[in-house]
Amino acid sequence: MHRFSLETVLTHRKHIEDVLQKEFVMAKKKLLMEEEKLATLEEIILQTLAALQEKQKTGATISDVLLYESYLKRISIDRGQHIRRITEMKSQLRQKLGELIEALKARKILDRLKEKEFEKYRKELERKERIFMGEIAISGFNMRNQPQ
Repeated sequence: MHRFSLETVLTHRKHIEDVLQKEFVMAKKKLLMEEEKLATLEEIILQTLAALQEKQKTGATISDVLLYESYLKRISIDRGQHIRRITEMKSQLRQKLGELIEALKARKILDRLKEKEFEKYRKELERKERIFMGEIAISGFNMRNQPQ
């Protein structure tokens, strides 16, 4: 039976690829969660602005307006932090994708090498089998043609 000489390296590269793939998926999930939080904050900002406008129509006091503005300022700061975090996470995600692609390439190179090595082994086996069958045929021919 044929055994690939770099099987342990191939196994290690598959393991690295699996780890990188899991890290990529986790980073993608975290990014999606952060984007959902940002969307929620933006929705809160819109709702708060609408409530402030409604309050101003019905006669808001200065303290009400200051309270709304203070709240909106705080949420805007949070929104800015989320945007920075999302930008950073996207950068990390691109980096992880690059690492994953490199790991895939490295594994595929070894996979191709394994296939070529196996094909070479198979052809050598076929060659030996043809030689063996030829020897059997020659020996059978000689046995039949020997004078008794």
